[in-house]
Order: sequence, then structure tokens, then C-alpha cells
Amino acid sequence: MMRVRTVFADRCLVWKREIMENKRNRNGFTLVEMITVLAILGVLAAIIVPSMLGFIQKAKVQQYVAEAYSVRSSVQMFAIDEYAAGKLDPLKTPVKITEKALDSEQNPLNAYLKVQCTDGASLKGVTIKTDVVEVLEIVYQVDKYKITINETGSHVEEHSVPSATGR
Repeated sequence: MMRVRTVFADRCLVWKREIMENKRNRNGFTLVEMITVLAILGVLAAIIVPSMLGFIQKAKVQQYVAEAYSVRSSVQMFAIDEYAAGKLDPLKTPVKITEKALDSEQNPLNAYLKVQCTDGASLKGVTIKTDVVEVLEIVYQVDKYKITINETGSHVEEHSVPSATGR
């Protein structure tokens, strides 16, 4: 009986030694392991990438709305200064601040803007109540969005940008 245990114990030691040697000689991953990992990464990427693009787009829209509120505040400050100087005209003042691009040096709002507006952003419309010097509404256009800010809040509208070829 003692001999059987010794043979079995010896065989276990041999198996253990073989397993350890196999582990030491194995330098990399098998092809099946690599394909499995790549397949899992592909599935995760297919799930995550579209949702991330949606988050990026929502963040851009939120940035544009924040810019529009800043522009509205700048229009309000400009209107107060124009009123104090006796130059506030409900018809000419909105035209004066909407006819030039916001990043243009000729735009009178340029001195009042506290934030850098996105390139290509423009002010498409302004409504000023002159008796109390209050900006009732502005229409801010940037990228493919038209953002309207008024007393009730903001409204974002996506519009198509005309192509350069005219097609």
C-alpha cells in the first residue's frame, strides 16, 4: 500500500513539473484568445461610440446656448449705454448690432462681449423694448443652429446650411 502512494505522489510531482514548464515556455497569447479579445473590444466600441457622439453634440448645443445668453447680456448693456447717451432707437439700434459679424471690430457689441463667440456666429435679430430698456428677444445663429432667447427661455432650432456649390 505504501508503494502505491509513493508512485501516485511521484506521478503528481511529474505532472506538476510538466505544467510549470509549459507555463514558463508559453510566451504569448493564442490566436483564439486574441480574436476573442478583439471581438469583445469591437462590440464595446460599437455600443459606446454612437452614445459618445450624442454627448458631444449635446455639449456643443449647450455651449452655443450659453454663448447666446452672454450675447443677450451684452446687447442689454449696449442698449442701456445707448439709452443713457440718448441714442437708443428701436429701429436703428438692432440693425446697427446685427449688420456686422460678432467677431468683427466694427460691431459695436464687440466691446461688451465677455466671452469669445464661436467662429461664424452671428446675431440675426434683436427686439428691444425702449421705454424700460429691456432686450425682449435675440436670435443667435451659429453652426447649424438658430437659438432664440426671450423672456420665456431659450429655443434651439436646427436648420440646414446651404451648400457652397448651390446644389
